[in-house]
Amino acid sequence: MGFTPDKGPQNQNPPPDYSQAEGSAEFHEKYYLSDDYLVLLVENKLFRVDARWLQENSAQFAKIRRMSGLNSPEQPLAIPGIHAAELETLLHFVDESMKEGFSMGTDQWIRLLSIAHKLELPTVKPRAIREVFAGPSPPPPVRQLALYEAHDVLRADVAPAVRALILRTEPLCADELMELSYKTAAEIGGLREEHLRNLLKPFGTWADNPEKSVKALVARWNAQA
Repeated sequence: MGFTPDKGPQNQNPPPDYSQAEGSAEFHEKYYLSDDYLVLLVENKLFRVDARWLQENSAQFAKIRRMSGLNSPEQPLAIPGIHAAELETLLHFVDESMKEGFSMGTDQWIRLLSIAHKLELPTVKPRAIREVFAGPSPPPPVRQLALYEAHDVLRADVAPAVRALILRTEPLCADELMELSYKTAAEIGGLREEHLRNLLKPFGTWADNPEKSVKALVARWNAQA
């Protein structure tokens, strides 16, 4: 005896005909992703990248693109002031940073910090700052201060470097001083000199407690604008 499909009322309505809506379909404003590939010119090197992430996360990139007046995605969009290695590092970070076990070396984090500052990337810069200044292999203290000046880093982020320079027994050499602005070099020199004067005082809490002197001087560094 063969099986006879149920002819009950529940099978009387045919499935909806989606083809009827094709003529009036609209693109979803968020989840219909169009191809947005651009050719970027950085240091005489061409990159062809999906520009959506940059457009959404970098106000500076969006401004450069808007002001360029380019009408074709195949026309190279020049990004001034950016090094090719910095863009390579940023693209690598965007593609790989959410994967388990992701890591980069200190030089790569420094390049990421640089491009995050130049392109105004608020979703990237805090991570780069954390990895450069508080990561497992931070650069030397003077280099940290140079990065602080170049990339608008908070003074508190380089407080450990300032502390290390206050305590350092060797003077800063000419090459180190050339990495810093006159203002920062003078500030560090003043803190070092004041700490030595505190230690040489015959009486008082500074000579008895050198750590208190260092903490006070670092706190002054943090408090200054």
